[in-house]
Amino acid sequence: MINTPNPSIPINTPLSNTPKHFFINLYTLNIRSLNDPMKQTQLINYLDSQHYEIINLTETHFFTYHNTHTFKQHPTYQAIWTLNNSQSHSGIGLLIHKSLLPFIIRTSQHLERIIIVDLSFKHHKSLRIIVVYLPSNNLPLNRDVSNKLSL
Repeated sequence: MINTPNPSIPINTPLSNTPKHFFINLYTLNIRSLNDPMKQTQLINYLDSQHYEIINLTETHFFTYHNTHTFKQHPTYQAIWTLNNSQSHSGIGLLIHKSLLPFIIRTSQHLERIIIVDLSFKHHKSLRIIVVYLPSNNLPLNRDVSNKLSL
């Protein structure tokens, strides 16, 4: 399935958190390895310049949390990672702008391929973010992930 923008769905969806409306800008990127510290620095500088609040990264190829050093203690984003040291083309990450951290009520990770984050705002406005990476060459894993998501 090719991910193409749907013109009938606005890119910026307002959520009422305060008396005024605000927008949450989402960004997704298949990074195809993020092990190079220079690539991490370039990515974070780009994301800072674009003012994204939530960034989904797939295929990070991280084997250990040591690889995530550029994102630790970052002044703008908090990172959530999944790691899988048995599959080279795996790993996903979710970067969340620190202004949204007070609204996170739950996070979970499943099968090293799924990150779920629930946010709750004032006036009963909620947002669930689900990051999933399904490799095209692993049908059994794809079935497991699909089954986990349908629960």
